[in-house]
Amino acid sequence: ALKAGPPNCVLCCILSGLLEINYAFQEALNSAGEKLVVVDFSATWCGPCKMIKPFFHSLSEKYSNVVFLEVDVDDCQDVASECEVKCMPTFQFFKKGQKAHSVVISDIQNRDAMLHLMAIQYSLNR
Repeated sequence: ALKAGPPNCVLCCILSGLLEINYAFQEALNSAGEKLVVVDFSATWCGPCKMIKPFFHSLSEKYSNVVFLEVDVDDCQDVASECEVKCMPTFQFFKKGQKAHSVVISDIQNRDAMLHLMAIQYSLNR
């Protein structure tokens, strides 16, 4: 399902119908307006996903002007497929409802790559 992380993450909704989930995802992107949206595509069984999740949550607390979403690829297979997610964890950056960047983070040391992309994307679209 689509989930929110801690305090500053957006809660989309947890729905059972695939059409509703796809709609909820697009609605979350659209409702962000001009804000940068960072989406964490992960799975509960994925070890690297579990390792990076606290870091992702810390970003949501640090950057209140950015929308953070979590998508469980097992619960939201259509969304993951539409976003061309091939492995986890994958982080995608959206601006004005459109995908701007995608990065796969295989271990916690690569999190600097995500911060770098986030900084570039944010500064270019201020």
